[in-house]
Order: sequence, then C-alpha cells, then structure tokens
Amino acid sequence: MSSLAQAIEATTRGFLQSYVNASETKSMDALTAHVTDDCRRYIGPPAFLKARGAPSDFSMSNEEYAAEFNGMEHYSFEDHVMYDLIVDTQNRRAAARSEILIKFNSGETASRNFVWFLDFNEDGSKIVKIYVQLDVEEANKWIEDIKDLKTDIKNARPE
Repeated sequence: MSSLAQAIEATTRGFLQSYVNASETKSMDALTAHVTDDCRRYIGPPAFLKARGAPSDFSMSNEEYAAEFNGMEHYSFEDHVMYDLIVDTQNRRAAARSEILIKFNSGETASRNFVWFLDFNEDGSKIVKIYVQLDVEEANKWIEDIKDLKTDIKNARPE
C-alpha cells in the first residue's frame, strides 16, 4: 500500500473516530482535527433535504457543523464502526460505510448508518470536502426522536 493510501486510510479512520472523541470530550476540536479549515460538509440525498425544506445542495462550514453538534446534551456516541473503505489515491478520495452507535441519557440505544465520500489534500492528511449520504428513514426518525426528547424535557421542567 502506498504512503498516500495509508495516509488517506488513517485520516478516514481518525475522522470517523472523531465523532466518538468529540462526544466524550464535548469538544469540537476532535471533529475538526482531520479536516481543513475551509472544509465543507454536504448532506444527501438531495430529495431528503428538499423534503425537509432545505436546498438540495445544502452544506455546512466547520463552524456551522460545530453549532449543530453542540446540541448533543441528551445523547452520546458510543462507537463508530467502519464496515467498508475504498481508497482512490489517483483522485485523493475515499468512500466508507459506517454505523454510529448512540446512547441516550435515558439508557436507550440507537444506531445510524452512513455512507461517506471524502476528498483529501495532497498528502492525504486532511479532508477538504465531505459528502455524507444518510439513511433517510433513520434520519427522519432521528429528527423526530430528538424533537420529542427536547419537548419531553421541556415539559418536565418545573415552571
């Protein structure tokens, strides 16, 4: 395996693990350790975004993503398992399939599946562009579950 392929693989594995690390430390530094400062995060599929009222080419900067991620007070990521990894050194890209295991403060657990398409810098040490393909049913359920959880917590607070 070439050194570029090794770098891309290591960066991909580190990037996926960074979700668990950020969850444990509640620090966005872990999430941005493997990406460039100007990295954009794209979400798909476009039909899911449109159905949710977002533009089909929706993307977030690191700062915007950090703001979304900071809302994790009701759950944590226990593990992020990578099942498949394909590295394309000629185009400095990788594709991976993964599952993140989630634990809610209530003790309930869940999982979400993703397919990642990552573009890398020249030496493979940083990701310059992220495209994540969501499982639409899981994503819709996740959005509703989080909304319900926040409502339940709000209603349980004494006035």
